[in-house]
Amino acid sequence: MKKVIIVLSIPIMFNNLIQTLYSLADMYWVSKLGAVEVASTGFIWPVLFLILSIGIIIYYRGAWQKKIIKIPSTC
Repeated sequence: MKKVIIVLSIPIMFNNLIQTLYSLADMYWVSKLGAVEVASTGFIWPVLFLILSIGIIIYYRGAWQKKIIKIPSTC
């Protein structure tokens, strides 16, 4: 079980590294525009994440109601 968790966590760690590098590069280029622009990108990420999370929840709820997916009763 421990080996499975480690094997599954490697792609997630790699993805986090790539996202962090992308964010750093993005901030570098946006910082050339000004402080307000950098602040606006820092503000929009949580809002975007919230919108995406709500969309995913709505999608899976609709798929569950149409019996496309089956949610285990242990959840």
